[in-house]
Amino acid sequence: MPLRFLAVALILTGWAFYSACLLGFCPTDEGYFLAQTWRLLNGEFPHRDFISPRPVGSAAFHALDFLVPLPLLEASRLIGLLEVVLYSTALATLVFRRGPGRWRPVETIAWAASVLINVHSFPLMA
Repeated sequence: MPLRFLAVALILTGWAFYSACLLGFCPTDEGYFLAQTWRLLNGEFPHRDFISPRPVGSAAFHALDFLVPLPLLEASRLIGLLEVVLYSTALATLVFRRGPGRWRPVETIAWAASVLINVHSFPLMA
């Protein structure tokens, strides 16, 4: 992966994080998955120690949120934003049939637009 693509991805991610993620609060799932993550990190087992109506895969993935040296709300939103950037990159790689290092400028712009559309379509929550 060339440095140019990585720099563009990091700048786009950082810009979106600092312009939108630090503001506002969406109470829908914010504490639900983080509470399950906390229980998993404390050694509890799903369906034995606590009841979960959904699989706990997302809670297990968001254990990374506790490793980021930020307040937990901002860390969970940063991890969510990185997920959006990664799956947008994966989809663009499949659509363009070439890796990010070989994209033309119009493909890079289309990728950046897809990241921004996905960020605004799905709220950044844990």
